[in-house]
Amino acid sequence: MASRLLSTPWRHALRGHSTLYGASRRSVSTKSCTVKILPLKTSLGVLCVAAGIGSIGFYGPGRKHEYGLLRSATAASPDEFDDLGLGDIPQQLGGPLLVDGEFDVIKTCSQSHTGHNLTTHACRLESNVPCEDFLVAGDFEDSRTRKVDWSYWEIFDGHAGYQTSRICSDFLHTFVVGNLLEPMNASLTIPELIKQAYLKLDETILEVAKSALSTTPANATHSTAVAPALSGSCALGLYFQHETSTLYTANTGDCRAVLGRWSTEASTYVPQPLSSDHTGFNASEVKRIEAEHPGETGIIDPKTGRIFGLAVVRAFGDSRWKWNDETILEAHKKFWGPKPRPNGVNKTPPYLTAEPEVTETKIIDGKRGDFVIMASDGLWDHLSNEDAVMIVNKWLEAKRSGKLGKEVYEVPKNEDTYYDERPGYGLTWRIKPEYFSYEDDNAAACLVRNAMGGKRKHLVDRLVKMEPPWSRDAHDDTSVQVIFFGDV
Repeated sequence: MASRLLSTPWRHALRGHSTLYGASRRSVSTKSCTVKILPLKTSLGVLCVAAGIGSIGFYGPGRKHEYGLLRSATAASPDEFDDLGLGDIPQQLGGPLLVDGEFDVIKTCSQSHTGHNLTTHACRLESNVPCEDFLVAGDFEDSRTRKVDWSYWEIFDGHAGYQTSRICSDFLHTFVVGNLLEPMNASLTIPELIKQAYLKLDETILEVAKSALSTTPANATHSTAVAPALSGSCALGLYFQHETSTLYTANTGDCRAVLGRWSTEASTYVPQPLSSDHTGFNASEVKRIEAEHPGETGIIDPKTGRIFGLAVVRAFGDSRWKWNDETILEAHKKFWGPKPRPNGVNKTPPYLTAEPEVTETKIIDGKRGDFVIMASDGLWDHLSNEDAVMIVNKWLEAKRSGKLGKEVYEVPKNEDTYYDERPGYGLTWRIKPEYFSYEDDNAAACLVRNAMGGKRKHLVDRLVKMEPPWSRDAHDDTSVQVIFFGDV
């Protein structure tokens, strides 16, 4: 695919804010925020600032991405992951940083960018180590006219490891825009092309893994090839066509996007959902799965909404829900993958799909232009669509009035926490507008802070500075991007 894309007249280039927020594998940080710049032609850099650890590295042209190793595991066919022009992981250049007790993790793990009449704010709060969430944002332009055709933003929420989410963050936008810019695809609609790209990447992940399973003797290269199929990832992508001011939202899993649109009647921004959560609590998803597996019972637990134990019903990777038992057992015996499910419940796989639901929205810009909040479920576990849009609305008001970060408030003595007795839950906290604070100059950071407690400073500090493995009981990896299509 890469060679076909790069040989067309519409050869693309990554320019402007083509960034990926993710964890460097060579960083020794336990709680970090990393920004990776992934150019196709130019040599840009990587910055990692951690709570206690910092590192800086650089990507240069001509160095192979680590997943180029997959070529040797897939000798029977060209490697879809090869020669995409992505740099290698950065060299560790920095050392420990001394920080005081007032170190603000949320501020450190946020970044913003303005370009092409768009402003993007991003924040990623880690819980797992390595973090299983990744964020991507960038532009594709026609290299002949130097005109930006598409801007994109993606969030990946991994589970059972980071391998699937990381490989998706490296390659999904390339698959999508490769489809969109391919002249031979002109007969297909844009939603069809996006769906095709999502499915193609998942198919490639699974086929590369199967090729590695059939290769002997097995070595570390084959383990690398299999890993993205054993773990899994949700994916949420926004693809904005500048010429038509149209936003395409593609969702696979339980990340979520919500539009904030100004209502003249209400004199405020109101939420409009751009995606739906793909869980077993979604009636349309349950109906779809029942139709695909007629006569089978017990696939989805109505109490937990889980499909054979998994919280989402659409995802990348997750071969245990897509392969037959024979292949699953082979991966278990050769690469320590999970065993087949007991009692023969895996009757008619696949039970999961990576196919996204795609929505289409005409965007309004200008003084009261639209904004979009996209986030992994770490945010939506605590904030509703209404809460999130209200917070960004209030954030905009505070910024425009010059009051942002100048509010003086008393830290509540009552943190309003409670213990949730349900299995898998524990100490949690109530979310109320009276606790919301507007001290961050980054809207995504503002959302994360308010999801973690807002004005309840001591609660926020305890949550964001909790060390692994206990941090996972306190909060999930939480990734947020806020895209402003109007004035900020």
